Amino acid sequence: MRAYQKLRPAVGPNLTVLWLCSLDGDSEWMLMEALEIDWIESDEPLTHLGHGVEFHHDDLSRDQAVGFIDGFEGWYRSGGRAKVRILRTCPNPSIGLDRWAEITRSIRDAVFAILVDKAKMKTFRHNPSDPVGTYGPIYILVNS
Repeated sequence: MRAYQKLRPAVGPNLTVLWLCSLDGDSEWMLMEALEIDWIESDEPLTHLGHGVEFHHDDLSRDQAVGFIDGFEGWYRSGGRAKVRILRTCPNPSIGLDRWAEITRSIRDAVFAILVDKAKMKTFRHNPSDPVGTYGPIYILVNS
């Protein structure tokens, strides 16, 4: 099992590079690898896009995903790259701009958590009716 620490992400307008370090058996940091994340702001709905992970928030209806990681296993190999779509504008007019910014920020944090450690997918709710977990009002749907 690999343990990761996220080290100072390098952030550009649409690209984030995470430097990940893994622990060896003696609890010493070794192996550094980069994971590139392409952030794509979308005006199109993010549900039912196929193979990947949808990120939902309790403030929106179940058919309105806020984020989507495209595909799976490419994230976990050295030099991997992830394509992440984030909904640009809130589909619910009753949610203000400040609240929408909080929602998208929390979705980005959730995306980072999963990209850094795949096992964290188990810590998320997988249904809006599940008890609130580590990531509060965020739940994920895994599409395979």
